[in-house]
Amino acid sequence: MGNRNSFKVLLAATSAIACIASAHAQETQNSAADAPEDQSIIVTGSRIRGIAPVGSNVIAIGADDIAQEPVTSTNDLLRRVPQVVSLGANRNGGSAQNGAANATRGAGINLRGISTNATLLLYDGRRFPPQGTQGQYTDPSVLPAIALERVEVVADGASAVYGSDAIAGVVNFILRRNFDGVEVRARAGIAEGGYTEKQFAGIFGKKWDGGSAMIAAEYTDNTHLRGYDLDFYQDDNRNRGGRDLRVQNCNPGTISLGGKTYAIPQGGVTAANVGSLVAGTANRCFYNALDTVIPEQKRYNVTAAVSQDVGESVRLFADGFYSYRNGTIAGINNISATVRNTNPFFVTPVPGTTQQTVLWSMVPTLGPDFNPYHGESWNVVGGIEAKLVGDFKATAYYAHGESEDVADRRLGVNTAALNAALADTNPATALNVFGGPNNPCLLYTSATICS
Repeated sequence: MGNRNSFKVLLAATSAIACIASAHAQETQNSAADAPEDQSIIVTGSRIRGIAPVGSNVIAIGADDIAQEPVTSTNDLLRRVPQVVSLGANRNGGSAQNGAANATRGAGINLRGISTNATLLLYDGRRFPPQGTQGQYTDPSVLPAIALERVEVVADGASAVYGSDAIAGVVNFILRRNFDGVEVRARAGIAEGGYTEKQFAGIFGKKWDGGSAMIAAEYTDNTHLRGYDLDFYQDDNRNRGGRDLRVQNCNPGTISLGGKTYAIPQGGVTAANVGSLVAGTANRCFYNALDTVIPEQKRYNVTAAVSQDVGESVRLFADGFYSYRNGTIAGINNISATVRNTNPFFVTPVPGTTQQTVLWSMVPTLGPDFNPYHGESWNVVGGIEAKLVGDFKATAYYAHGESEDVADRRLGVNTAALNAALADTNPATALNVFGGPNNPCLLYTSATICS
């Protein structure tokens, strides 16, 4: 599963616009005396340079605050903002707001929980390339945190200015373009379950008369955190006043037939003991303890910017970034198998049944699959800024960016091989989901990893 996104932008815009509007309304003869002579139109929100949007409080995070936060990515930095909600695309996965589609474990910003698709991310006022296997989010962690001068968050919505992708708000990342010197950072941390993360980052900048240049790089690495490393990571929450959410896809599994379930006993069910199956019973298990709550990941980020004045009224500029991340995610092979009576191991608690469903799992035999993934994103910008008349300025730039996200799912259940093994009439090669033994290579074939 993979996706490549690219975009190109060419803009020319004045950054100072003045607009005065007035309207005069004439009412019917009966109400003319009560109508105001002038009705002003008040604009809340503006793209006028130097004018703050009315009614929108800007949350700003400066370079000093960024340096003090114990985080290892720009995305984690933004999660310190109360308006940012951990739904949708995030490093830990999840299913809310299409989070399950985040197969390469990027992380978007979700203001007020509306959606990552409704939160616009900018750097120096320009859009990032969309990311993810569905292009469903923008990951700010492509920028090294050490390269940021400040972060500005408008969390009250800005769709009138930017469009529908800014319904929830806007986050703008401003680079340290005028940094002069060298700075390095190193961070490391350890948490419950032996989870560790570390970060190394550095920035070099140089200023001169009329110009500046900056380059920053960052490397982050975290190990995986498994479900069994956390005592509270459970599906059976009855002892805490919750529900039992353990699945019935176990080994031995559970027969589902006619709206009723029948737990398959240890050792399996055959024609000799099928009468012992009891309606309304089910096997429940917690194989999700093998999940990677936080998958392992390595990330490499580089960004650079250069600016040069040409005379007193023209400035040339260019910048860009490159980011690459990779890691692995554990996958659980739970199966809802449709079994016909042609399968040599077929037994049923209801005589005359020719087909039924067996909730089953390969996990006890094969364990989880560790599927690799990687994501790559880059963007380059070049432009010119010119002073016009008075306070007016014009800026034109060209931007090109691409992202590629690939989730390798070759490890996992081969549906065609699984169905063929279930339909096989030969006991030596057919798949037995009724609790009996199976040929290990047959299981591996179904999971596409048999050599």
